[in-house]
Amino acid sequence: MSGEPLSQPNRNHPGAFFVSFAQILTSPKARFAVLACCAVLLAAPSLAFGIEREVVLARAEAWVARNVPYSQSRWASVAGDLIPSSTPGYQSLGYRTDCSGFVSMALRVQNSYGGPTSLDTATLPYRCTEITGTPEMTPEVRLAYQKSQIMPGDIMLKPKTSTYGGHVVIFVRWANAEKTKYVGYHESGTGTGTISAVIPYPYYNADKRFRPFRYNQITDGRMRRSRTWIGSTQTAVAERPIFGAASSATSLVTPDASRQVTVTPAP
Repeated sequence: MSGEPLSQPNRNHPGAFFVSFAQILTSPKARFAVLACCAVLLAAPSLAFGIEREVVLARAEAWVARNVPYSQSRWASVAGDLIPSSTPGYQSLGYRTDCSGFVSMALRVQNSYGGPTSLDTATLPYRCTEITGTPEMTPEVRLAYQKSQIMPGDIMLKPKTSTYGGHVVIFVRWANAEKTKYVGYHESGTGTGTISAVIPYPYYNADKRFRPFRYNQITDGRMRRSRTWIGSTQTAVAERPIFGAASSATSLVTPDASRQVTVTPAP
């Protein structure tokens, strides 16, 4: 009957909740709010899921061991297998094989759907926090502070601007007791690919545009022997001293012999 108010459900009835929920969904605004909440709940795990430093280094070593070639127009899986560009949706199946794509892979950067996404050196700072100290620090004190705070799995980043290109390196460990050189993993460029290198701090030619950053979702965990899934392989990574002698190899060694990696097929 026109103008007749809706009958109120018996709230003590077992089906009262479903009747009320159905009435709520007749409102367009209510439907939008429910869908928005569902989207947030689905996206939250991928946006907030942390990653241990040990896992960051293990993922990076998968590409270092394969010496994945550098390209700004190619993508590769976490295990380092190049994805043919003829594969439907190939850009959503892996990470771009340039410096920032490599770091995005190691950090397990994901989009809101939980899939891999490759940042660039201009957008990486939005997912990281610069290790910078306090404004009152002198340059010498700030440098000492940065060196005391940087840890394996952090990054040395030169964000690109409108006037110069960027680059990014994963910090692995100090290469000398004076902390003037460090071991870094990076996609170093055409012809060299993903490598491990000993790099003067902060970068070659004393390029001070490189600054230390920490991924916002990285967690310390314990720097220990661990096992982690790397695509279609299982990788065991040896004990990692922040500074000190490397362990001897058992199966596969990274190029600078600083890390031991044993790779076995997954069952």
